[in-house]
Amino acid sequence: MAEYGGAIGNFLYSMPTLISNIFWGNAAGVSGSEVFNDSGSTAYIRYCDIEGSGGSGGVWESQIGTDQGGNIDADPLFVDPTNQDYHLQYLSPCIDAGDPFFDYSAEPEPNGGRINMGTYGGTPEASISFVKGGVDGDEEADLADAIITLQTMSKMETLAPT
Repeated sequence: MAEYGGAIGNFLYSMPTLISNIFWGNAAGVSGSEVFNDSGSTAYIRYCDIEGSGGSGGVWESQIGTDQGGNIDADPLFVDPTNQDYHLQYLSPCIDAGDPFFDYSAEPEPNGGRINMGTYGGTPEASISFVKGGVDGDEEADLADAIITLQTMSKMETLAPT
């Protein structure tokens, strides 16, 4: 366990920009469960999920850093954090919630047209988006959509580390 900043500690006038990250479930011995900034440091944060932050538009916890928008404070719904599987479950609020200017094209279809937050955002291992209606573009949920979804999930299992 870190003494200061369970996820990240900023010291000696550091000013990192944190984008599309997830800081959740970390602990610090002294201060800053997720993010700690010493008296000369601050983090600039956008499109991140940070436990205890209050999220953008809410009551932002200013000790974490400067809220630059798009931040949330919601359980990311990791698949199995106890065993270090930080993929996102199907209905995670972090799916399609990353920086809208980041490239999402490596994420499997359906990808919602926006990068996911977290480690696997923007990669072939990203979790697929929840899609109302047709995955195949016909706006209807049917057998063709189920087949495409199963094929995508099969590809993801092939890429998963063993």
